[in-house]
Amino acid sequence: MNNKNSNDTEYRIFSAGLRIKNAPELHDEISKILKPTHVHKKGEKKIKEKVWDNDIWLLDSPLSDEKDLTEHILWIWEQIKPHINYFMDLKKKGVEMDLFCSFTTDSDQDGFTLDARTYEFINKLQLNIEFSIIFL
Repeated sequence: MNNKNSNDTEYRIFSAGLRIKNAPELHDEISKILKPTHVHKKGEKKIKEKVWDNDIWLLDSPLSDEKDLTEHILWIWEQIKPHINYFMDLKKKGVEMDLFCSFTTDSDQDGFTLDARTYEFINKLQLNIEFSIIFL
């Protein structure tokens, strides 16, 4: 899908997901709270004889990639918010979680802004954010 800016010249797409890493013993428990988009365990086969080198529980935003990054993050926050105490307890127990965000553009110089509304979620769970930025 193309996401054009106001001057209708640039291709811009976004995605975001909450990752819970290296806690395979909790995948089933977490999945009772929220249905994940993807789950895999270290050593499971992925493609072409390769295997995963980590354990991941992932909740991806289902919003259109035309939506801006803030909307994707806020969608995830709305899913987590009713269960915030559970996820905060996981963090206190040392469970690693972060936000994985991607931005793809066909411009050689581009950027994006995270709206201040996303900070509540990021700060509440003390989430690191990993950005994948792809210039086509």
